[in-house]
Amino acid sequence: MAPIRPDHYDYAFRPGVLESSRKRLGLTQAKLAELLDVPVNTVSRWETGATTPDANALAAIYSIAKQQDVTPQFFQRRATVQTAERQRTKLILAWDYQNRGLDASEVASEWSYMWKYIDLLHPGTKASRQLWAYTSPYQWNAADELKKLRFQVYDGAFDADSQLVQDVRAECQKKPNKTVFVLAADDGNYVELLRGLKEIGVDVYVWGTDQCNERLVKAVDPGHFIHWDGPFVVTECVDVVRGLNGRQITRAEFGSLCKSRLDEEGAYPYEVGFSAKNPYSSVLRWLDRQGIVEITEVTGKSDTVSIRLGKTVTGRR
Repeated sequence: MAPIRPDHYDYAFRPGVLESSRKRLGLTQAKLAELLDVPVNTVSRWETGATTPDANALAAIYSIAKQQDVTPQFFQRRATVQTAERQRTKLILAWDYQNRGLDASEVASEWSYMWKYIDLLHPGTKASRQLWAYTSPYQWNAADELKKLRFQVYDGAFDADSQLVQDVRAECQKKPNKTVFVLAADDGNYVELLRGLKEIGVDVYVWGTDQCNERLVKAVDPGHFIHWDGPFVVTECVDVVRGLNGRQITRAEFGSLCKSRLDEEGAYPYEVGFSAKNPYSSVLRWLDRQGIVEITEVTGKSDTVSIRLGKTVTGRR
């Protein structure tokens, strides 16, 4: 069995909490060791961070503490969680416009939210992004709009599938472990392309609608299907956080602020993959997991938090 890599996880054990809790309980290392039936040097190693208590030991310590109304917080989220995916430096977006086209008047608006969404999720790719769109001759109005948005447009009387697959494979093979690929399409014909890219290490997403082929959705990792309206929902909620700038607020108040913005456009988080029961809490948790926002619990105030943008979004290091 491979050893556990603690650096791969969001939460870390806090050895200092164990020592401070023991002292609050009025216990020596020897007495705690006696209660847990472990050697004294084991407790010492836990408190210095040399080793970590297993789940049974932590449960026992927690039970002892709770008996005296002490609630130790043994784990905390790491200050910066940078996965390999967040460190990627190259992004390719291929839009099969023949398959997932829009009215020309809608292109700029839809794309503006997707661009902001990419900035939030993969800020490291800002210097290297390739945008490709595959259109038909009768879509010339949309092609003109896409060109204004710096898309490289391939327009012709051809089936986009084979051309898109050929272009994407060739480019993604250059630096697969540094590359993010986003496919804008609903077409199940791209399943083998996505599977092949994942095998060589490309981080793969699909940007599609409710009509997206089920096989295409399953071809990407969980959470890597971006509902067509998802970028709008996310960026609007991020704008709420930006306006708060760390101000204390209850989670319910945060939800109300987001709801008032989204209701104006008839957009709802549960329609783009978030929880139907607690939609705005679901959005907030997702933003937190992605490192897009930083949430600090306010001591002594029930369900009150301070929310601000994460360092990768603000550009602070």
